[in-house]
Amino acid sequence: MTEQTLLDGCYVIKTELKKEEVSAETVHERYKDLASVEQGFRTMKTGYLETRPIFVRKEKRT
Repeated sequence: MTEQTLLDGCYVIKTELKKEEVSAETVHERYKDLASVEQGFRTMKTGYLETRPIFVRKEKRT
């Protein structure tokens, strides 16, 4: 095995937080939580578009 193949499936998560502020495990968990956020946006964009249009602008406000 080459050195490059040993790193298959590995990735780096970069953050501006200091090591004292947060653990590597917490950063990794929050990164993985992004998948559920992205899924929520996908659901809103595709699943609920049938409810449109909803007009919240009123004539007296503009």
